Amino acid sequence: EQEAIAYLQAVANRPEMKIDMVIEPATVQFINNRVILHARADYQDWPEPERKRHLLRMWVMMPSWPRRPPEVQMLRSTDRAGGGIAKAEA
Repeated sequence: EQEAIAYLQAVANRPEMKIDMVIEPATVQFINNRVILHARADYQDWPEPERKRHLLRMWVMMPSWPRRPPEVQMLRSTDRAGGGIAKAEA
């Protein structure tokens, strides 16, 4: 298992496997976590409140997709993303 993880990390770190992008204000990015490995680089935030980084993340649940096996679940039942957007109570 450790060898497989090391190999996956080595492949993911190859320059030809990476794409660097700058997320500008008002940018929307959709990533399917089931088919892409992704990470973000470190950043330095601005000290002024009006210039501080503001990132919103939305998890979209796809009911038609098969459930992942328990051993690859990355979310806990207490995570808001674990159940998607809850319907409003009447």
